[in-house]
This record gives sequence, C-alpha cells and structure tokens, in this order.
Amino acid sequence: MGIIKKQAIQSTLFNYMGVAVGFLNSTILMPNLISKENIGLLGFLNSTSVIFSTIFALGIPLITVKIFPKFRDQSSSSHNGFFSFSLIMTIIGGVLGVVAFFFLEDVLIEDKNEAKYFAPFVAGFTVLFLFRLIFKNFDTFIRMLYNSVLGAITENFLAKAVLTIALVAYWLLEGYDFIYLFILYILGLSIPGIVAVGYVIYKSSFNLDFSKFKRASAGLGKEIKMLGLYGLLGSMGTIIVLEVDRVMISNMLGLAENGIYTTVFFFGIFVSIPAKSVKRVAIVVVSDAWKANDLSTIKEVYAKSCLNQFLFAVYLFLGVWLNIDFVFELIPNEYSAGKYVILFIGIGQLFDMLTGVNTEIISTSKYFRYNTFFIAGLILLVIILNYIFIPLYGITGAAIASALAVILVNVLRYVFLLIKLDYQPFDSNIIKIILLGLACFGLLALVPVFENLYLNILIRGSLLTLLYWVPAFALKISVDINSSLLKLFKKFN
Repeated sequence: MGIIKKQAIQSTLFNYMGVAVGFLNSTILMPNLISKENIGLLGFLNSTSVIFSTIFALGIPLITVKIFPKFRDQSSSSHNGFFSFSLIMTIIGGVLGVVAFFFLEDVLIEDKNEAKYFAPFVAGFTVLFLFRLIFKNFDTFIRMLYNSVLGAITENFLAKAVLTIALVAYWLLEGYDFIYLFILYILGLSIPGIVAVGYVIYKSSFNLDFSKFKRASAGLGKEIKMLGLYGLLGSMGTIIVLEVDRVMISNMLGLAENGIYTTVFFFGIFVSIPAKSVKRVAIVVVSDAWKANDLSTIKEVYAKSCLNQFLFAVYLFLGVWLNIDFVFELIPNEYSAGKYVILFIGIGQLFDMLTGVNTEIISTSKYFRYNTFFIAGLILLVIILNYIFIPLYGITGAAIASALAVILVNVLRYVFLLIKLDYQPFDSNIIKIILLGLACFGLLALVPVFENLYLNILIRGSLLTLLYWVPAFALKISVDINSSLLKLFKKFN
C-alpha cells in the first residue's frame, strides 16, 4: 500500500498543477482569445484522437496489466522481450487506425461539422492519433515498472503547459494565424508519447528481439488473444462515455456548441482528478495481488479508493458548484449556456469516484471478460441516450446522457463485485461524507454575494475548506488522509 500512497501523492501534485494550467487554458485564455468554433474544432480533434487511440491500442494495456507479471525479469531490462511485442502491436494498430479513419472520414465528420472543411484537420488527427497510441501502450508498460509519475507529469501537466505557452504567444502576437495554434496544440498533446519513447530507450527496454517473447509466451497465445479482444471492447466503453458526446455534438449541433461544451466540461470532470493518480498506481498493485492471490490487499485497495476518492470528490464538486456563477463572469456570457452541463457531468463523476477502482479490479481478475459484456451494452446505451437527449436539451442533454451512462455502468460493476467476490467497500463513513457535504452546501448558500468577483470566490473557497476538512479530520473519516496530514504537520513543526 505504501507505493500507492507515495506515487499517488506525487502524481496528484502534478495532476493539480495540470488542473491549474488547464483552468487557465480552458477558462481564461481560450474563451477570450479564440472563437467557439475553433475551440470546438480542437475539442473534436481531441475526442476523435482519444477514441481512435483507445480502439487501435488493440487491448495492449489490458494484456500488459494481466500478462506482464509473468514476464517480469528484474535482471533484464527487456523483461523477456515483452516490450518488443508491445511495440509490434502498436505499429499494427497505428496502421489500421490511419486506414480506418480515411475509409470512415465521411461518416465520422458530417456536413454540419465545420471540421470537414478545415483542410489541415486530417493531417493533424493522424499525427496526434499515432503519438497518443504510442503513449497509451508504452505508458502501461512503464507503469508496470512501478513508475506512474512520468505519465502524470507529461500527460497531465507538460502537455497543458505547452498549450498555455502557445495561447500566451497567440495573445502577445495579437492573434497569429490559427493554423499555428493548431500545430502547437497537436505538438503539446503529442509530448507524452514522445517522452514515453525516450524513457523506454533510456531504460534499454527498446529491445526488438521478438524471439525472447515467443519463447516466454509459449502456451499463452490463446490467453493473449482473448485479453486483447476483451481489453479492446472494455476500454472502448469507458472512453466512449467520456468522448463520444463531443463528437456527436459536433456532428449534430456544430462546432460552436461543441466549443461551449468543451470549455465547461473541464469543470464537471474536475471532481475526478484525485482518481487519476490512484488508478494509475492501483492497477499495478492489484494486478500483482491477483497473481499472488492476495485478496486482502485487493479488498483494502477497493475500500480505501472508494472512501478517499469520494471524500475529495465531494469537496471539489462543492467548490465548483458554489462558485460557478462567479467563474462564468470570467468568460464571455455565451458560455453560461453550459452551466447545467457542469452539474450533470459532475454528478456522474461523483458516482464514479464513489465506486473506486472497480474497473481495475475486474479487468485484472479472472472475471475480466465480464467487464466487456456490460461495457458493450454501455456503448449502445450512451449513443442512444445522446440521440434522445441532444435534440431535446442540446449540450445539457449530452451531459445528462453521459451522467446516466456513468452511473449505470458503475452500479453494474458494484453489483458484480458484490455477487462474484463478496466485496463490499462501503461503511458508515460514506454517509458521514454525504451529510458533511450537504451541511456545507446549506451553510455556504447563506453567504452573501459581494461586488468583488474574486472576493466571492476566495471567501466561499476558504469557508468550504474550513467547514469541510476540519470536521472530516475530527471525525477521522479517512485514516490515510489523517495520517498524511499529521505527518505534514510534523514536518512543518
């Protein structure tokens, strides 16, 4: 458990640095410097490249998580040639993905979507897709070497920092041609993949001797193929829930509406930031625990992830929602149409945080194929819900569809773990968090509104922190958080 806490804290630090930079980009710079249409274009590029890189990873992340412990060799950086297998599959996935995009371009980009008429879009997509695919497969390998921090630095902080530099230059140079910003946007999001390649070369893991893998994988061929299939279908569901709404909005409503949705989506997803760090490390620990049949560790990781993620998520959700009207004063008024997008996306993410690392436990267990079955249903559900709610409620309808899908899949995962493994992660502390959150919301709703925008945010943020964390500490809701705070206090003393 120590490695989860240590690397999760380090990763969380960079995640929140990335959040700060992302807030600057999404809330201050982009809405005030470039048009809704261009924001929508960048958002559409981001979503399509994420979806394609997930599909054409060909299930390698799950194969790596499940199979790599059998290939782990501390005496050799090549780990019995496992990386050569990952590299070859990444090349195959990259070729298939590019070919598929060119064949499906007219289906993916409809006439209402202005990206269809932006000539550099296809080239930009191709570059970004390939580097994201590289990062997805290589980063999983790197995390299995117990280094989850590198990916957190590059993906969550460095990539966003490059965009900040590009936007500041755009402002100082009084709006240079958008094509240059488009190129720098792609470069920034490609950095994690570039760094991942450099890291495996530095660690001498970039070994192309596939013969070692063939010898070490004797008898595992059928299992690897099945893992690839289930990993592909399972990861598709998770990504589609988060990304397909922006693709459908772009095609059904246009890039301007997607620009609004993309801008405000950041605030809804904000509550899930703590989970990124925990899940990056937990999946490695859980995978090794399954191999050692260490069920007590898995139960402990599950219970603590539910509790700690939810404790932070409620605090962050309240922080966003109590200040949302003031935040909208920082950006053009037209973006206020996305207010309730934040509410519904936030509710969906709250529920996701409440159910902890359920996906990681299922996907690394012998029941991993079951994860695929209800994920396939989820894909169909989220697309149907978007087709129903987007025409009725516009971008808010997309958020409602996303929230319903996230809640449903997590209910299914919770019930599955309860029935199959008798894992019950919740205790009375969850009720305490809910009551504490409601009490804080009720009290802070009584705080008067002042004329100064920043004073309103500062007062509500400070009061929320005091009213939330002092009782949480006193009630000992989380042993881990209390322990970390006490260590921090001792260091200051």
